[in-house]
Amino acid sequence: MGKLTINDKIKIYELWKSGEKGVSELSRLYHLNLSTVVYITRLADRHGVGVLITNLPITVQSLKRTL
Repeated sequence: MGKLTINDKIKIYELWKSGEKGVSELSRLYHLNLSTVVYITRLADRHGVGVLITNLPITVQSLKRTL
């Protein structure tokens, strides 16, 4: 699979959050490395789904500015 779309990232998070699929199942389903799925789910869980909508890289400095 190529680059993930915003909808793919949100769907991954929603499936994980609802408990329908585990991280390993999602990595197989979307043909991703396990660490990528863990990163997406932890990022969205910590900072909200809105962080997945942006295509910009998330940096510590930009997160500190928003807080």
